[in-house]
Amino acid sequence: MLKNMGDFGGAIGIFFASNKKCVLSVPATPLSIKIRRVFDNHDFLTEIKRKFLAAKESKGLVINPTPHQHIVQFKKKDGNQFLHYEVWLRKKKKTEIGRTIEIAFHVEFTKAHERKKKLSKVLSKIARELRKKKFNFKYEAKWGKHWSRVYTLHKINQTVLDDTVLDDVLSKLKALTSVS
Repeated sequence: MLKNMGDFGGAIGIFFASNKKCVLSVPATPLSIKIRRVFDNHDFLTEIKRKFLAAKESKGLVINPTPHQHIVQFKKKDGNQFLHYEVWLRKKKKTEIGRTIEIAFHVEFTKAHERKKKLSKVLSKIARELRKKKFNFKYEAKWGKHWSRVYTLHKINQTVLDDTVLDDVLSKLKALTSVS
């Protein structure tokens, strides 16, 4: 006989007992079973958008439309689309066991080098502050064409995107937006 003890958020509690007697001959022992929600890429990014925009760290940010289905971007409401926060589900390489997710702040403009020089000091400081908080963010002054970024690569040893990965990515994105 199984008896459900109730809903405990991401887990359920169950008692196991003998079904041959009405009185338990062996004390019932509770068992906690973790319920794991699994996402496909689209649902994972949709959930990132939903949960992040509901968080206080997203104040003043909106979705920055992108044609890429493996990326979600956020920018200031009236801000430049080339200055944005990004969660990027990188394509899995054949040699990789798991997956890589980039959480970053991107500066993607090629002109206005004077503005970029001023931003360089700010971005470097942001990366240092995040490392002090035990987040492994790096500053890359030259990335891609003429771009810059503060980023971390969240590597997972599985191909499945679940609620644990979602929570880890959200905590890094919130940390990034809270210091920048």
